[in-house]
Amino acid sequence: MFGTPLPSELHLRVQHRAGAVSAYQMLFRLEKTVLDDIDSAATKSERENTERSLMYCRIVGHFFHHVPTDEGLSHLVREVASTGGDKQKLLDLGKLYYNHALRVFRAAKGRTPAQSSHPSRPSFGTLADLIKAKLQDAPQSHKTSTDKALVRDGFKCLISGAYDINSALQSAELKRAGRGNLTPTQCAHIFSESTNVGVSEGSSQANYAASA
Repeated sequence: MFGTPLPSELHLRVQHRAGAVSAYQMLFRLEKTVLDDIDSAATKSERENTERSLMYCRIVGHFFHHVPTDEGLSHLVREVASTGGDKQKLLDLGKLYYNHALRVFRAAKGRTPAQSSHPSRPSFGTLADLIKAKLQDAPQSHKTSTDKALVRDGFKCLISGAYDINSALQSAELKRAGRGNLTPTQCAHIFSESTNVGVSEGSSQANYAASA
């Protein structure tokens, strides 16, 4: 089953927003309809398509509970209300949110590849030498993005302040700066890595990236 069922009631903060309750009820009723459709699905393919519809419905419904601003809530209410409760229009709205609002949180690939720990890994005389090596021109790749992010952030995690252990092993300056506060780090993309890969003017990928 796709996702968490919609709560029967909205939070009090949301209930007082004009039109919010009636808009949410459209989604609540749609959820029940789609659940009935799943139960009556005659084939595996039909069931899978209907389960995806359930996901689209619940995505929009849960936004009512988690939208962070009043402005965002007002926009959400208007968009749902504009469908007039039409099943397909509500599902299309959910699909739109899935494709354009949620995709930026989906990872384009697995974890950051581990950096080499081979004994022959180069050691750099100064931090400046290490930075220059990280910033050498190279084809865009996950590792290249990671190296450039490390340079940008001073070779440390911006949240914890811990220094990247692999970089510290290549630089005495970083090892001293870390003072034992060293840890493996991973590159986190604010937008999905695939969003800005292979983008050329007029291409479908360019249009996809521009909508993120």
